[in-house]
Amino acid sequence: VQAAVASSEKQWQVPAPQTSPGLDAQLVRRLEEILGGISDEVQEAVASSEKKCQGWSREVLCELE
Repeated sequence: VQAAVASSEKQWQVPAPQTSPGLDAQLVRRLEEILGGISDEVQEAVASSEKKCQGWSREVLCELE
């Protein structure tokens, strides 16, 4: 995800055509919302997979004992 964010940031560094400042501000806010939402989803996915791994490792340890 970080690589995707970095590449999208590079794309946005291309000189933009002249538009109204209000439109630019709205675009920036929208992008921040989207990127923020993506990072939240990734964090949740990582947290849930960590919980699954912890549960799985406990089961394996119990079976080994």
